[in-house]
Amino acid sequence: MPRQFGLVSLVLLGAVMAAPSSAQDLSAAPASPQSATEAISAPDTNPPSDPASPRDLFFRAVSYEVGDSAPRDFVEAARLYKEAIAQGHQKAYGLLGRLYLEGWGVAQDPQEAFRLFHLGIANGDQWAQYFLGRLYEDGRGVKANLSEAFRLFRLSAEQDNARAQTLLALMYLDGDVVDRDPHEAKRLLERAARTFGLAQRLLQRLNLPG
Repeated sequence: MPRQFGLVSLVLLGAVMAAPSSAQDLSAAPASPQSATEAISAPDTNPPSDPASPRDLFFRAVSYEVGDSAPRDFVEAARLYKEAIAQGHQKAYGLLGRLYLEGWGVAQDPQEAFRLFHLGIANGDQWAQYFLGRLYEDGRGVKANLSEAFRLFRLSAEQDNARAQTLLALMYLDGDVVDRDPHEAKRLLERAARTFGLAQRLLQRLNLPG
C-alpha cells in the first residue's frame, strides 16, 4: 500500500485490499498476456504470428512471469525479456527492471532496475513509467517525490495502464499533489475498472459525482 498518499486514499485502499477479493496488488505485473497488449502500441493488439519476433518473445516472457499459459518461471521470463530488448522491442524494459528490483529470476540489482526503468521511459514504456512512479511514490531507493510520481503515472495512464489510472484517481481524490477533482478521479477509475479489479471495487465503495 502506498505510504505517501493522503488519508482518503489510505482508508479506501485499506478497506478494499483487506476484503476478500481477486483484485491484484497495485505493484503486480500484468495478469495475463492479454494485459501485456497495454504495453504494445495500440491499435496493434492481434496475437503475434512469428514465434521468433520481438513481440512474440515479449508475450511469452509475460506468460512465464505470471504463469498464465505456461508454468511460472521467472528465469525464463527474464531471458525472454532480455532477448526481446536485444531484438529491438522497446516495451519490455519496465517488466525486466521489476525482476531485477525484486530479485525474481535474476540476482537482485536495484541499480540495474533503475537503469532499465530509465531506458524504458526514454522509449515510452508504460510499465517503466508505472514502476518508477511507484518508487518515487514510496521513496524506495529514491527520495520520495509525489510530483514526479504523478508525472510518471500520468504518462503511463495515457497509455491505458489501469494501475497508473487507479493511482492517479487516488491522487485526484487526495488533492495533495494536484487540485482535488472527484470528477477526474471517477473518469480514471471507470477506465481502469475495465481490466483492473481493484479499480472496480473502489468505484463500488465511492459515491463520486456523475
